[in-house]
Amino acid sequence: MGLSEELLEHIPLRSLSLINAKLLRDGNLTIEGTKQPRFRFQHSYADKGWCYFCYESLHSYIPINPPRYKKNIDPRVNAGFSETFYVQSRTTPLLTLLKKSWYAGKKKIIPLQLIEQTLSPESLAWWYQDDGHLVWKNGSPRKIILSTDNFTREENFGLIKILRELFHLEFSLDGQNRLCLYDQPQILYFIFLVQDYIHPSMARKLPPYSQITSPIKSHQKRTTIYLPFQLTKPTKEIREILFKFNPETFIANWYRDLYKSHLTTTTLIYSHQVTLIELEQNKIFMTQSRTGLRMSEIITILFFTKAKKRLSKGQTSFR
Repeated sequence: MGLSEELLEHIPLRSLSLINAKLLRDGNLTIEGTKQPRFRFQHSYADKGWCYFCYESLHSYIPINPPRYKKNIDPRVNAGFSETFYVQSRTTPLLTLLKKSWYAGKKKIIPLQLIEQTLSPESLAWWYQDDGHLVWKNGSPRKIILSTDNFTREENFGLIKILRELFHLEFSLDGQNRLCLYDQPQILYFIFLVQDYIHPSMARKLPPYSQITSPIKSHQKRTTIYLPFQLTKPTKEIREILFKFNPETFIANWYRDLYKSHLTTTTLIYSHQVTLIELEQNKIFMTQSRTGLRMSEIITILFFTKAKKRLSKGQTSFR
């Protein structure tokens, strides 16, 4: 029997996935000589609500004590001290098994196979709340950072592979050995995956959608759209397809089906000068703000979706 199977004999999969998420950053197992390990995590005073929420979510499955306040002398901060809440467990066979997975001697390592087997959108959200940062600039998402600098580059490349295979997210390593996600559609897809699991005290981890700046100014009614095919009457044909366009339906379909087959390999080589009315601009802007897609990509997907519907009905004409 493997370690994963042994662990699951002691704890449900969901709870194991959340513990693993804590261990990816703020959580650790205390290693004191020959003593049995204890599970521990702590958060700043400002994140007291998140600390209590984690305790409430885990205490039925692991013998942890309620959060306790601690004042830490710290000359690096203006007040001369910092305030935290910490949670520590009693000993249990589960933690001995976790130690075998997560530690080589006293050094924490990443059990990549265990992470791959247990990582879910919920545990990804826990990892992000403990360890992540959203960079938002000039009304747009610029990057998501997961501070994994305490692990080796090889371990981080393993995490990158897992995130790619499980969630279709292409993270990379920056110069500080942190996992970073730069592609705007992928950033917004990441937010979509985790947003239902973000605790109110961690609302700062979510984007202020209302502050997104529209790339289409209201006075600019004429614009250029690039497509992988040539249109005979671009304004007419594009406005026809936008007439029935429902942004909410598109956004829902994007996150459910379309994202995984994102048209990154499609070459947009034909430019079309088109004139759009304000209603059409607003539809496109709403879709851009929630998906990160460019206007040309949205129009291309709409044409391809229309073509697929025609083919399913036995029609051969592209438009």
